[in-house]
Amino acid sequence: MNGLRFGNLPTPFPDENCYSILCRFAVRRGQINSTQVIHDLFRNSVNIRLGSYLFKPFKLRDIQDWYGSNEIPIQYGANHSCYPYYTMFLSPLFAEKVKESAIGTSMTTGQAKRINGECGFARNHKQNLWYCPECVREDVLLRGETCWRRLPQMPGAVYCPIHGVKFLESGVRFREITGQLIPANYALNHMPEPPPERGNVYSERFIALARDIAWLLDKGFLFSDIEWIRRSFFEAAGTDLKQHLFYTIAMTSERENRFEDYLAAKIMKDSGKYAISMSISRQIGTILCIEDRFGSVEKFYSS
Repeated sequence: MNGLRFGNLPTPFPDENCYSILCRFAVRRGQINSTQVIHDLFRNSVNIRLGSYLFKPFKLRDIQDWYGSNEIPIQYGANHSCYPYYTMFLSPLFAEKVKESAIGTSMTTGQAKRINGECGFARNHKQNLWYCPECVREDVLLRGETCWRRLPQMPGAVYCPIHGVKFLESGVRFREITGQLIPANYALNHMPEPPPERGNVYSERFIALARDIAWLLDKGFLFSDIEWIRRSFFEAAGTDLKQHLFYTIAMTSERENRFEDYLAAKIMKDSGKYAISMSISRQIGTILCIEDRFGSVEKFYSS
């Protein structure tokens, strides 16, 4: 992919996040020094937090600098950020601003801070970066390299819905990538093959949840906002939307071996925290409520 200023901006892989695109750019430039890459690519290099690009898109002004007057061929916001996933959980004003970021974000600093805070990814992420071993094998076989993808980094995403295998935890910690570019090829090249895990009685539920998260990452801009979701759910189901992960847990006496308990424990373990944030609880709870009534988010959208 050729930009006006850079002849080696990589063509993104499917589901690749913007952080990973920066990593592969650094490899092509022969600049593993992250400071130099930041200086080359971004106007304001002082406040760049590389780790945030696991979830958010590049700024539109930066993309325009890279391509100049050329037509921009990549929708970084729609296809390589997590903004589509968050759209259906945001207020109408914030959802509209996010959907305007299909190529890249043009939000003010204040708008971005409030919207990213409502999305919840800034403080409610997994401790480490995750990957699907089968996706990595296919990448190396077909393309000779691999990347960091969006779906494995999402809270609640435990299985790859394509291959039906569990995501694996890499040795790359989120706090390490705040100011450092660590390409997936480098991090995963010598990862030892982990011993096989025992099957999980709720594996199909985990896969269904991951499939819905993946669908939202791909198609989430089709939705409007949380108010539209509530209204549409009530009109179609005749009941109110339950927006919290722990609603069904608290309202039932059959607590033993419930999927929601396993899921909550997994989210807390992966994040290294003793509680689940309200934003994650609201997002996952909404998806589970929709699954319970319609089978999947896609079927809810089509209803």
